[in-house]
Amino acid sequence: MDLHMKQFDGVTFGMEARNAAALRALKKKAFYAEVKPEGYSRPVKRLCVPAQAVAAVIGEAAWLVSELQCMRTIRWGDSAEYHIIY
Repeated sequence: MDLHMKQFDGVTFGMEARNAAALRALKKKAFYAEVKPEGYSRPVKRLCVPAQAVAAVIGEAAWLVSELQCMRTIRWGDSAEYHIIY
């Protein structure tokens, strides 16, 4: 399944999910939380996923999430955007 991620500076890119079991686990770990998206003055309730679960799905590119923490959102297929919680 294709993943689409967006960085904090607005750059987006796509990649293939490396581990199907990790992707299923990521979907199960989704939750709603209040986040403050760019351009908003107050927090709003959005879908979120933990960064560790995202790192497990993207395989060799996990350093983008685990070390640099430069990704803001992720989505897969035609789903909504999920905010990555560090």
